[in-house]
Amino acid sequence: MPLQLLCQGAKPAPTAASAEVDMLIQSFPIGSGSPEPYLDASPVFVVGLPRSGSSLMELILSSHSQVVPGGEDTDFAPRVGKLMERLGKAHTEAAKVEAIRGEARKYVEEMRQRLGIFNGPRRSVRHFTDKMLANYRNLGFLRMMLPKAKVIHMVRDPLDCCLSIFQQPLEMSMHAYACDLQACGEQYIQHRRLMQHWEKVLWQQIIVVDYEKLVDNFDFEVKRVLQFLGLEWEEQLRTFFRTPGVVTTASMAQVRKPLNKAGIAKWRRYPRKALDPLIQILQKSGYASNMKDEL
Repeated sequence: MPLQLLCQGAKPAPTAASAEVDMLIQSFPIGSGSPEPYLDASPVFVVGLPRSGSSLMELILSSHSQVVPGGEDTDFAPRVGKLMERLGKAHTEAAKVEAIRGEARKYVEEMRQRLGIFNGPRRSVRHFTDKMLANYRNLGFLRMMLPKAKVIHMVRDPLDCCLSIFQQPLEMSMHAYACDLQACGEQYIQHRRLMQHWEKVLWQQIIVVDYEKLVDNFDFEVKRVLQFLGLEWEEQLRTFFRTPGVVTTASMAQVRKPLNKAGIAKWRRYPRKALDPLIQILQKSGYASNMKDEL
């Protein structure tokens, strides 16, 4: 199966993603936060690159009686935008605190209202998920606004993840890098660099889940996530793929089946020459170092 360039026009510049990560790291150093944040623990953010297992994780969680799925059409990024506007106009610490608490409260209330958690049969549910993957850029604001919220970071083998992104059509306005294997590798590197910073900033607020480990040892990994969220094991978690609704992304067909290893080491099906642009960029940053013997 050939791996053809899909870009229409110029390839995305790798320096753009690097500059954005530099700016975010500088803007939110370790210890960032707010003296009086909004202390609501119901949001669970699922982040990661596309094709990293985020839809799978949300579907698993949504099969739990205490979790309602919020999907990708969520309001956190717009609330961050509103907060930036308000902070730009705030001239006192009290005004800044009120802006942070106010936008956090509006986000939680709007999500609860939309998902039916305020009243009705879902009113006692403890958590809702937010799977807008682009929120990985906003985790510094999350720490400021909702330090009790939880973050699940899904990671996948770099070659498999990048190859899957490249082969699966994505919205190019949001994922311009997806049209080129080398650009996918650059994005993977910058994404991981930023997430490694967020792990230090968020500390106990974030957990990292490897897709391969989840497939290989489902019960152990899911119980680890549940413990992180303060939830108990429920038997229907093993049959998550029967949970109705929820998934509307390109991963829908895969997550509607029992777990299997078909998506693991998928890159081995391709000749080395076809993957060279991706392998080289990943090896330079050490993300393919554990594959040297196989490559």
